[in-house]
Amino acid sequence: MGGWVLYFYPDLLFGYPLQSLIANFGFFNYSVNETLYLSEREIENIEGFIEKAKEEYTQNLDDHSHDLIVSNIELY
Repeated sequence: MGGWVLYFYPDLLFGYPLQSLIANFGFFNYSVNETLYLSEREIENIEGFIEKAKEEYTQNLDDHSHDLIVSNIELY
């Protein structure tokens, strides 16, 4: 069995529309004994996002990094 978690400070979303929209995402209401199942395509999309975000914050930090990371969170 495997898995991963994406943690980030709420301040990351401050000032972005996602800050207020994220409360509408139902998958944040899962209990600790429940699992969110994803299709293979969803897994591939999220893994792609994780790789893009990792690349952005480890190599290319610039004035646009924050916007790019939040935009990608919003897409996925």
